[in-house]
Amino acid sequence: MSIYPGYYMSTGKLTEDYLSSISERLASIEQIMKESAMQARPFQGRNPHAHKEVFSIDADGIHIPPQLRVQLTTKKNRELENLRAQVLRLNRELSVKNNTINQKDHTIITLQKQIADQERLLDAYAQTSDWD
Repeated sequence: MSIYPGYYMSTGKLTEDYLSSISERLASIEQIMKESAMQARPFQGRNPHAHKEVFSIDADGIHIPPQLRVQLTTKKNRELENLRAQVLRLNRELSVKNNTINQKDHTIITLQKQIADQERLLDAYAQTSDWD
């Protein structure tokens, strides 16, 4: 049974297909960030001689020079923020579901131990009792 696409409740694991779709979405987010960086222009205010360097992206992420203020109000950035919020919400939901599953697993294990103890007691009683 699935809590949401790609998640198996019985194992508490994500499926490979779901993980690859997450990877594809992250690659898409990365592409959006790169495109936004290429379109970004520094905020120069009233100073025509303001610093003209735009921020850069490398393997460590986005780097914005301290002296530079960048206005990024594009649709892509809003979409990116919405995707980030959605990922955070899904992570919280997944964490709650995992905690619930772990609690239920613990309860099942405890009940199995109690059943095994009761069966041992019953077997011991049956062996010592005179049934004839």
